Amino acid sequence: MMGLFLGNLLHAVLAPAVISFLEGEYIIVGMAAATVIGNAASAGYYICYFLRGKSKLSISLKIPARGDGVCGRVLASGLPAALDPLLLGVLQLLIIHQTSAYGSAMSAATCIAMNVAVIVGMTGMGAGHGIQLPLCHCTRTKSGKRFKDVFRFSAIFITLALGVSLTALCFLFAGSIVHVFLPDMYDAMSHAVYILKILCLMNILSGLFYVLVNSIQAMGAMAASLIIRIGRWGMICLLIFSTGFTMAPIGGDIIFVLLSSALLYKIYRKSCREKVG
Repeated sequence: MMGLFLGNLLHAVLAPAVISFLEGEYIIVGMAAATVIGNAASAGYYICYFLRGKSKLSISLKIPARGDGVCGRVLASGLPAALDPLLLGVLQLLIIHQTSAYGSAMSAATCIAMNVAVIVGMTGMGAGHGIQLPLCHCTRTKSGKRFKDVFRFSAIFITLALGVSLTALCFLFAGSIVHVFLPDMYDAMSHAVYILKILCLMNILSGLFYVLVNSIQAMGAMAASLIIRIGRWGMICLLIFSTGFTMAPIGGDIIFVLLSSALLYKIYRKSCREKVG
């Protein structure tokens, strides 16, 4: 937490300074430098933390060289989650490409709306990823009742408290939020408000999707988790090309929430009762 806080704080201080003192194309270079410096500060903090020897964890090249499958297990557990922000970036590029044909006002509106919607979506994504560790612990210790309690609480809390509540706030204050970024572009503002409301619809179910897919992964079904994540983003991209981006996000989430629920139930019936009890 301190490492992330240090990097983000440094970036938040440098970014306004770059905008204030640089002009033209140098602003882009300065913003990139501010991002790199912030990430480097976080990485440096973590390296120093481990090298001081105060952590129970350590960094050693001997561990992956032992050949006991550590690297494979790390990649299998981390790759599905790592693909989410990557594929989200691809989705954003597709949406920008779809709207660029309608002029600069529409492009500006799309960028602003996506950035606001991503903040809400990332909150649900992070909460969904956070349940994986306690569910893995329940699976290992064969705590069936606790597994169900954690899953039930997470599904209800993330769907209602984060999905519905944050989406409702975006709907109610969409105009005020967009006005902060586009105070003088009235044509772009109306487009941005409409796009923001459409994109926020996917946040109602995206948190629930991550609860489901991380529950599948916590029970050891790494391949199924990877396939269903890629399938979801692929379905959304396919719907964007075929129907436009307005209803593609919510349509893809509805399909894959239902599919994930069925797959989770099937995996639980077959294997989780043996592991969890």
